[in-house]
Amino acid sequence: MLAIDPSLRSNGLCIDDGTTWLLKGDHLAGVQRLRFLRDAVEDVLEDYQPHVVMLEGYAYKGPKAHQVGEWGGVLRLLLHEMGRPVVVVAPAKVKGFATGKGNAKKPVVVAAMSAAAGRQFHKDGDEADAFALAGMAMAMVGKFWWPAAAERLGWISELPWPRVVREALVAA
Repeated sequence: MLAIDPSLRSNGLCIDDGTTWLLKGDHLAGVQRLRFLRDAVEDVLEDYQPHVVMLEGYAYKGPKAHQVGEWGGVLRLLLHEMGRPVVVVAPAKVKGFATGKGNAKKPVVVAAMSAAAGRQFHKDGDEADAFALAGMAMAMVGKFWWPAAAERLGWISELPWPRVVREALVAA
């Protein structure tokens, strides 16, 4: 399983053992950035061979909404081409699963996920969001990375979990 919090500037990634890292694209612009990010995610997919990809959905805010949409489209096309089942999760669901409140502010999410992971995530929240997304997938199959996750199944029960995703998560 691979969880991705996509961003033009700093993508948060998390795999099923809780390892997180950032994929930064802020040193490039335009098509060069999209190509760099696409190639980097493709390398991650080839290296880890995830059965399922958890992807935080769009949060259109600010002046770069169209560029974020371009990256989201490139990423979704890559995942489709590589045959990876994807579960897209609205940002409010990620926040809700992480904190119990779907409108939680970024510092609250970062604090909750830092406590859950036993390490401090950066204040930008990218890794924290990826960790929360991964935690959602693991909770779906009864593996709770932090105690409160077991109490927040309502945040994931209505997600579009295709049969192939459930089977892949159970097999992982």
